[in-house]
Amino acid sequence: MARTKVPTPHPKLTVSQKIARCEKFRALTDNVNNACAAYMREVLAISKKHGRSERWVRHQLYLGGNVSKKSCRPNTWNAFVHQRLNDINENLAKGEHWKLMEFVEAHKGTLLSHYSVLTPAQKMRYKDEVTQLHVKKQQTARDNPRGVQCDMEASFDAMDKEWITLSYHLGIEGIFIAVRGGVDDLSGPRLFFTNKAEKFARAVLDLEPHRLALKLEAFVITRLDSCAALTQAPSHGLNQLVSKCHSIIQEGLAIIIKEKYQNDSNVRMNYNNYEGSIVERYGVALVGWPDNLLPV
Repeated sequence: MARTKVPTPHPKLTVSQKIARCEKFRALTDNVNNACAAYMREVLAISKKHGRSERWVRHQLYLGGNVSKKSCRPNTWNAFVHQRLNDINENLAKGEHWKLMEFVEAHKGTLLSHYSVLTPAQKMRYKDEVTQLHVKKQQTARDNPRGVQCDMEASFDAMDKEWITLSYHLGIEGIFIAVRGGVDDLSGPRLFFTNKAEKFARAVLDLEPHRLALKLEAFVITRLDSCAALTQAPSHGLNQLVSKCHSIIQEGLAIIIKEKYQNDSNVRMNYNNYEGSIVERYGVALVGWPDNLLPV
C-alpha cells in the first residue's frame, strides 16, 4: 500500500496580525522616505553653504564607497590619564613637560586611586570627550572608485533594460548617450541606440554610434559649450537684418547732416539715386560699403 504524503498545514495570519504587519511596513516606508528627504535637504544645505555641486556633496556623503581611517574604541582610562597629564603640563615650561609613559610610571598609584573613585557620570563624560575628538580627527583616506563604478554600471544596466522594454512594447526609436561631466570622473561613455536610430547616425550624421559618444564626451570635458554661442546661426532673419542696417545708416546720416550743416531737417537716405541725392548734394558717402550692393 502506497503511503500518501499529507500536506503540513501552515498557520494563517489573523486579520489583526495582517493589519499590524501592514502598519509596520507603512511605518518603515515612512521612516525610510523621511531619512531620504532629510539627506537631500542636508545635501542642498551643504551645497549652498560651500558653493559645491549637489553631485559632489552626494559623492562625499556616500559612506558605502569610502575607505575611512578606523580608530580604536574610546577608552575612559586613557582619557582620564591624558586629562591629568595636560593639567600638570600646563604649569610647566616647554622643555620640562612630562612624557606620557614617564608620567604613568611615576604616578600610577595616585592615578589608580583617583580613577577608582570616579562616578559613572564622570567616566561617561570622559568617554564622550574622546568620542568627539575621534570624530573630529577622522578623515577620509581615499574614495573607492571601484565601488562608485560598480554602482554606476548597475544603474546603467537597469536603464538599458528599461530602454529595451520601452522600445519593444511602445515601438519607439531613440538614442541614449551618457558621458562623464569632467576629467575627474572615471566613467566611460554609455550609449543605447535602437536599430533605426543607429542607421540614422551612420547615414545622416556619418558617424559610428560610439564615435558620436566620444565626440560628445570631448565637447563636454573641454567646455566647448561655453563658446558654442559664437558659432550659432544668427537669430534674426534676412529681412530683419536688412531693416536693422537701414536704421543704422539712417541714424549715422542724420548725425552727420546735423553736425555739418547745423540743420535738424530729416534727410532720408536715397538708395535708388544715391550718388546724386546723397553724395553730390550733401557731400556724404558710405565708407567701406561694397559697391556691388548699391543700390540696396
